[in-house]
Amino acid sequence: MKNDRPNLEMKSAGNSSLTVPTKIYESNRFKSRAATIASPARVSVDDSAYGQIKQMILTSQFRPGRKLAHQHIADLLKVSRTPVTQALERLYQEGYVIHIPARGYFVAEIDSHEARDLYDVRAALESYALGLTMARGGLGEKQLERLSQLQEIYADRVAENAILERVSSDRDFHVYLASLSGNQYLVDLLNSVFERVIMKRRIDGYWSSEKRGAAAVEEHQQLLDAIRAGRSSDAKRILESHVRKAWVQYEAHLLQLAVP
Repeated sequence: MKNDRPNLEMKSAGNSSLTVPTKIYESNRFKSRAATIASPARVSVDDSAYGQIKQMILTSQFRPGRKLAHQHIADLLKVSRTPVTQALERLYQEGYVIHIPARGYFVAEIDSHEARDLYDVRAALESYALGLTMARGGLGEKQLERLSQLQEIYADRVAENAILERVSSDRDFHVYLASLSGNQYLVDLLNSVFERVIMKRRIDGYWSSEKRGAAAVEEHQQLLDAIRAGRSSDAKRILESHVRKAWVQYEAHLLQLAVP
């Protein structure tokens, strides 16, 4: 059976953070040809369908493993089947859905190998970004204040057991911290990693125990304290440990889901 597992190489046609090389080196002849084929209205409908389907996956309206029926989605979006087909193919190329011949498209589920790769990339990107930030003198008061606000939002979501909001607030904290490195391309890659994990995560039972939630809040605070004090090596150690512990929990969750 064909392996539909995506990778982080620059093959995606839909994510701007992964397609810069393609856009830069795209030939003028191809651009001219594309312009004659697709009208602005057609592009707008296709992009809108793509964005809406992706958002429904992100918000778990379409859960991992669910079949994506063309006509049902077309009726939901009030469009024809054509933009739905284009959107599903685009999401397939990006690895967010899988295509099984004679059966159709399904929301992709993440496996332990892909998850490990994504968490490894996340740890590398975040650690490098933090190193850049600390080498430039750390954070200013406004930046520290904003990071503290994001930490408080995350802590509130953990206390409320608001699962989807908790996932997105955790991403907001980490992506904002990485953005302070000043390397936008790195931030785009990190955001893409988070998006892949979030969109393909089965959250059923993921936070059955709140021990990890409380620990994650404490780790965020320890990271903030180290950054504020200018302790670069401690900050990187805390961050790397935090991501590693998140992976250990997620791996255990995946193994539990795999049990028949």
